[in-house]
Amino acid sequence: MAPEKNVDKPIGLSHQKYERQSKGSMDMRFLHNKYPLMAIMTIILHAVLPLALFSGDMQTADSSNSAERQKRMPHFSWDHVQCYMHIRKDTAFTREEVAYLAQFPLITFEKTTGARGFGSTEKGTLAAARAIKAINPKVKILFYWNVFVRWANGAYDSYKALNELPGQVLLTDRAGKPVLIRNKVPAYDLTNPAVREWWITTAQKVCSDPAIDGVFVDAVVKVMADGFLKSRIGEAKKQAIKRQFFGMMKSLRERLGPDKLMVGNLLRSLLPDAGMGALHLFDGSYMESFCGGRGGEEARIAYTAKSIRAFQEAARAGYLVAFTKGWGHKLKTPYSAKTPFSVIMNEEERKRFYYALGLFLICAEKYSYFLVHDGYDAKRSHTWMMKLPDELRRPLGSPKGPAQCRGHEYRREFAHASVRVDIAKEEAKIQWH
Repeated sequence: MAPEKNVDKPIGLSHQKYERQSKGSMDMRFLHNKYPLMAIMTIILHAVLPLALFSGDMQTADSSNSAERQKRMPHFSWDHVQCYMHIRKDTAFTREEVAYLAQFPLITFEKTTGARGFGSTEKGTLAAARAIKAINPKVKILFYWNVFVRWANGAYDSYKALNELPGQVLLTDRAGKPVLIRNKVPAYDLTNPAVREWWITTAQKVCSDPAIDGVFVDAVVKVMADGFLKSRIGEAKKQAIKRQFFGMMKSLRERLGPDKLMVGNLLRSLLPDAGMGALHLFDGSYMESFCGGRGGEEARIAYTAKSIRAFQEAARAGYLVAFTKGWGHKLKTPYSAKTPFSVIMNEEERKRFYYALGLFLICAEKYSYFLVHDGYDAKRSHTWMMKLPDELRRPLGSPKGPAQCRGHEYRREFAHASVRVDIAKEEAKIQWH
């Protein structure tokens, strides 16, 4: 069997950290000796082409490793898999729930958190964050703020000010009719400067509280996807929204200051560049819909492979990645903080868990966090308050290098684990040692 090679093709950012360790250096020495002109052309293409794929807003990987960004990142260790929590509960969290949350290094409180118990999402998020910080002040807590969709009318205090803004506040189609996302919720018209200022001010106000460590910007993919709503609002309007979004994120970064995190729901394979061209606006990205694709099995495999490349490139460049994967259905076993992992899942559910964990491990770098779930509503999810699986507490150790890919199979070695993932079969095997 021929030796394995890392054959992943970069989407945008170069694999600076690991390319020096790869066998590609041996290939380049061969080219230099036999075909010097070809070697020079290859070097130029590898250096220039990835950056040419994106707009002028794209920055190189070096900018993501600034000392400023490192200071605001969550705790990270290779001792074991680092976990992420993304949750909402419209009433107050109990003491037991707060203690459970305090074990996670990174948490996002979703829309409607505390809205019934405290009167608004802003107040509920602050109450939950302060309770957690009293137990573990090192936890990084993000305020959820959708950049495009006005979810949960009345759930935010800031909606009162939105309704009083001048000009067109909510998006309309070319016939002047309201645009409804999923046929039920309106969208912000980001071409209105008053709306942009209102949105930034809301995020800035909540994040000014010391209990909040930054903002989770949702619906970035809806803004970035050229085809989304284009037939209803027109090409010019769609592109204007995208331009204003870039300016909004730059202004938000300036207004939040150097200590607050900005995490976007950005990286997605359905985008031509998987979202890499806008990643420099944030400290990192949440990743959902990791596996998918329309058009049959080959499309699904290609979609997953593209997700893997995006995760790997972003993580290797020093960006935070909050990887999430759902079960595909609701778990049926009642949840409990003391329920053993083996009881919660049947054989098929365990297979899905290991596949999700395997995908994560072949991509993870420093500041990569893992979450598998069956929904974000604490009152309905069966993974909420579930005792963390033993696999997430086993000694892991640093990776020995990047994942090696051959066809549909990926392999990666850690100090205490060997990982094999087959994206065609949707299977993963993890051997702990």
